[in-house]
Amino acid sequence: MNRFHTLLLVIYLAAGGFLESLAQEVEGQKPKLNNHTFVPVSFMNSGFNNTSFTLPIGIGSTSNFNFSPALPELDSIDGLNGEILFASLGFKYSQKVQDWISFNLELGLTARLGTNVESILSQGFNTVINFEVGSMVKIYQSNKTRLSLSVVVQNYNANFVDIAGFVKDVINEESDPKILRQIPALTTGGGLHFAWGINDLFGVRAESTYIYGETFTRGKSNGFYSIKGGVDINFNERYQVPLGLAITYTITTEPKIVYVDNRSGRMFFGKLAYTGRKDFDIGIEAGAMVLPFQNIEEKPTILMANLTMSYFFN
Repeated sequence: MNRFHTLLLVIYLAAGGFLESLAQEVEGQKPKLNNHTFVPVSFMNSGFNNTSFTLPIGIGSTSNFNFSPALPELDSIDGLNGEILFASLGFKYSQKVQDWISFNLELGLTARLGTNVESILSQGFNTVINFEVGSMVKIYQSNKTRLSLSVVVQNYNANFVDIAGFVKDVINEESDPKILRQIPALTTGGGLHFAWGINDLFGVRAESTYIYGETFTRGKSNGFYSIKGGVDINFNERYQVPLGLAITYTITTEPKIVYVDNRSGRMFFGKLAYTGRKDFDIGIEAGAMVLPFQNIEEKPTILMANLTMSYFFN
């Protein structure tokens, strides 16, 4: 586990330097329709067939929230509060084969850590490593719009330090109580991706995906969905100002984001990006996520910030 985390960090740093130097030599093109160059965002697939790298890294935390131990034996401990720290690291690569098809690869790590005794007792320390392979196929394209179909296979390796679950197993005299649970999961599915270049200034994107497979509850399978939409503004083409803005909204049950079976999360993010190069993007995404937690009825709000960098070869 630790070696894998270190490998992801090395890939991120090395690829960042490599792409920066390569950007001086190779001519690429960000997704574009109707003279509008879209602002890439980490939470949405572009829906285009480009050869590209994307490197997102994020950090965030909840505000204090209250929880009650989900154990009748601990009813006397009520009204505890705590805070959860979030971190994410990713690496995405897309390889264009033809103008109508590309293949995609993604590696990612998300982590949640309680920052005090109360939140560690409630949520423990959780990490999810995801590895994805897939393909993007163009279905239709006009001067202003594009519709694409994606297929994907996802493999997850989840590690949950579940202190509350361990205490519960001990109280119930289970034969093999464990603090650490390691759960692999495999899912497969696909989605539709839509892009609309309104004009050189405004663009709209939307996508809907559905996957089916194993959950983080052993022996159980389920379906997962995501619905995402966003609008972006690129000031570079019309005003020669190398700035772009993007706003996205997401409703999802994806395991790598939600963790909890049969419950959904919501995310709202805005991005400020440098758009002075047609082959390179760097920007800051900031926003809020409302996600379900184990042992908590309410959905706390998480404030999150991401640094994203993308390079497009063609």
